[in-house]
Amino acid sequence: MSVEQYGIERYREELRKIEKLLPIAILVSDSAGGIKTSARYIRATQLYTRLVASLYSFVRLLPENRITLDREAFWDWGSIAAIARTVIESYHAFYYIGVEKITEDEVDFRLHVMRFHMNSEKCRLYKDWGADKNVLMEFEEGLPKDRERLRNHPCFQKVSPKRGLGLLEGKMAMHLTHVEIAERSNVLGPYFRPFYRLFSNQVHATTFAFQSQSNIRGRGFENDAERFYITLATQVVIRYLCRAILEIAEIFPIQLKGPHATALERAHELLEDSLHGP
Repeated sequence: MSVEQYGIERYREELRKIEKLLPIAILVSDSAGGIKTSARYIRATQLYTRLVASLYSFVRLLPENRITLDREAFWDWGSIAAIARTVIESYHAFYYIGVEKITEDEVDFRLHVMRFHMNSEKCRLYKDWGADKNVLMEFEEGLPKDRERLRNHPCFQKVSPKRGLGLLEGKMAMHLTHVEIAERSNVLGPYFRPFYRLFSNQVHATTFAFQSQSNIRGRGFENDAERFYITLATQVVIRYLCRAILEIAEIFPIQLKGPHATALERAHELLEDSLHGP
């Protein structure tokens, strides 16, 4: 990869691809949303919907997109990177709960980890807000019971002591790290770590994110460096969404494969094409 290979025409090529992907993703989301299914796949459907919403926002931020029809292109690399990271993390949760081949015991464990983390975060949030004691009482009674159920779950015994402590404190929504899920899902292969680090530095406004700001960079003007990064981010988002579309079709084959065969075929083509990207 080099900046020279990512001129404006290369960027526009990727923009056209992701604009073709968006209606496909929305079509599949609309069809999967009302399907009655298990708790596992309800969560997977919710996460897929989150991915599609993030995709829509991502496309709206891209310069020259055909949704907002801005008079002037605004090259906001930092915001685009933030949504790209959200896409990665949402896909990982989607894969973790809905896609990976696991036993029913493991499904139950993962769902319980997610619920316990959610209620722990709610409790901390309400305490920060100074919520009434009656509001907190439900959590103070329920969380210890849920913690014990988690501790006694057969799958908990396979978790390392350090990670187990994080789970019991309600600080982890998943018992696997993003690096581990990236290795299992293999969407980006060896490129996951550098892309995730690149996007994360923009999200957290580290020195790496703003030190290169100048009269050209970091102000929304088109420039070689940020056009390069935005094009790469677009390629990454395309790959994750194509995978999510095809995987949710595997979850609901009867409802999605028949009526949406053409759309799924196009998603497969875009995924194959994206493999020649980052």
